[in-house]
Amino acid sequence: MPSDERSDDLVVGSGSPPDALALLRAFRTVVWAAFDERGRLTGANLGFAALAHQLDGAPDPERAAGVFASPTLEELFARPVDAEGVAYRGLLTVVDANERALSLRGAAARRGDGLVVLAEHATEETQAALDAVLRLNEELADTQRELVLARRRLEAREEALKTLAATDALTGLANRRAFLDHLEASTQRVTRGHAAALLMLDIDDFKQTNDRWGHPTGDAHLIAVAHAMRASVRAYDVPARFAGDEFAVLLPDADLDHASEVADRLLTAARAPRGADVPNGVQVSIGAIVLRDGEPAEEAIKRVDRALYAAKHAGRGRVVAADD
Repeated sequence: MPSDERSDDLVVGSGSPPDALALLRAFRTVVWAAFDERGRLTGANLGFAALAHQLDGAPDPERAAGVFASPTLEELFARPVDAEGVAYRGLLTVVDANERALSLRGAAARRGDGLVVLAEHATEETQAALDAVLRLNEELADTQRELVLARRRLEAREEALKTLAATDALTGLANRRAFLDHLEASTQRVTRGHAAALLMLDIDDFKQTNDRWGHPTGDAHLIAVAHAMRASVRAYDVPARFAGDEFAVLLPDADLDHASEVADRLLTAARAPRGADVPNGVQVSIGAIVLRDGEPAEEAIKRVDRALYAAKHAGRGRVVAADD
């Protein structure tokens, strides 16, 4: 086997292992190591022993067997050999004592039941270039992480803007545009055989409340109705502020009986006192209909509006469920 003719350039002992560049400078021609069929180190020059954490000159088979990172020793043993007994020629990646990857070009040959690895040392210039590539890769990884975080922040901001654009600022309910989108989708589902119901309600005598007590009190009444709506519907129903003091609720998979039950709960919930600004609760009138197969959203809104105004004309503070 070749010997390390300039081993005096390496300081070997009980101290810290040499760093990668110092180790590479010490290799004048080659580093070599031999392994048996079980992957145990059976011989090495001083440079390879240092790579394998063997600073006392006595190779430890259990600690040194995994020193090659790519190809692995198992891969080198498994490769077929050429006429010269060489199983591999090319770039070898070796791990030094500080778990730093070194790239060495060389060959691995089979010798009986063993494996001899012979690698030309990397020059200082080559190693400097490899270090530069490593630094660039680390910088690229940092940049990619920053891009991922920036994309997540952008997606979160876009989602927040979508939510804001679909939400009524005062009540937190869906706004008119968002509700109409849901209603349009629901009319398509009705065409495919799914039932759906629609409620429309407004606050009785809301203009007088605003005129007498002012807009802050009027806003408190609107917020109270929004609370009553949330408390009266299912998680997948769509309550919305439709316009001014007019509200709507879309009830997927609901018939007229269920719509009437929800409307009755809403009447009761709205009448509950809610603090100093709404001491007597809020009285509302409600119209309820079931969506028809093939009915445009605009026509459904007209029909539920007629039911709402029928409730108003019948004395207010009540529900009219219309099936016409």
